[in-house]
Amino acid sequence: MASALPVFPPFSVHESAADQRWKKWTKRLQNLPVGMNIKNKVRQRALLLHYAGEEVNDIFDTLQETGEDYDTALTKLTEYFAPKKNVEYEIYKFRQAKQETDETIDAFHTKLRQLSVNCEFTDDNREVKSQIVQGCSSSRLRRKALREDMTLEQLLLSARALELSEKQANEIEHKDEKLETNALHKKRNVRRNQPRYLQDKRPEQRVNRNNKCRNCGGEFPHRGKCPAQGKSCNFCKKLNHFEKMCRSKRNTNTKRSVNTLENSDFENNFECQSKIDSSSDDEYVLDYRQNRQKEP
Repeated sequence: MASALPVFPPFSVHESAADQRWKKWTKRLQNLPVGMNIKNKVRQRALLLHYAGEEVNDIFDTLQETGEDYDTALTKLTEYFAPKKNVEYEIYKFRQAKQETDETIDAFHTKLRQLSVNCEFTDDNREVKSQIVQGCSSSRLRRKALREDMTLEQLLLSARALELSEKQANEIEHKDEKLETNALHKKRNVRRNQPRYLQDKRPEQRVNRNNKCRNCGGEFPHRGKCPAQGKSCNFCKKLNHFEKMCRSKRNTNTKRSVNTLENSDFENNFECQSKIDSSSDDEYVLDYRQNRQKEP
């Protein structure tokens, strides 16, 4: 009695990136003949078409010169799903690859490995390492790689260590921020739960006793309304302030003081100048008379 064939998923024709998926799918399928000890190429061909699925078989029927063995059938299907690539363009895509914000170094490494398949690099490890250095999101890793001579494996180990340390540091920092936030919320909740009369008294403790009301001259802020509210000033007759806080009165007094000071300065300057001018005139008259006497 023949044993049942193991389960293996068929190949999806209509999904994106068919070329890469086909190569990956056939590579995994090759383990079946080995595990089942099937060495006959014709039987291997039958397994390939069986597991590929109905859609692949429909495509295979349209191909020419498919042969009767496994290798020829695989080559024809590979030419259909993964035609020869433009190597220069594949290298361009590889060089444009950058590590995304939430992408781990291992995920970035895997992505570069997949992109390098069609690049036909002589040394894949060297090219992948170079692209990690150029495209990684960690400046610390980049500086370390430029400073030290290391292999690809050493670079990946350093990158994993940096990622772990960054994660642990962020957890510690966020924990401290959370504790501060919780303490602030707790303080606010304690105040909310206090009796109303205590809440009303707290602002009074912070009142600056040097703050005076510009309308009445009393302490500010008031517990109630301002005493000057609705009152008429005895000086300017305007409402809502007392005479002692009247700005019109202060401005009038200021102008008087300025005028008094200016008049005082003018009189002093006039008196001083008069003395100088008088002295100069006397000297001039005296000199004139002396000169007249000397004339023949």
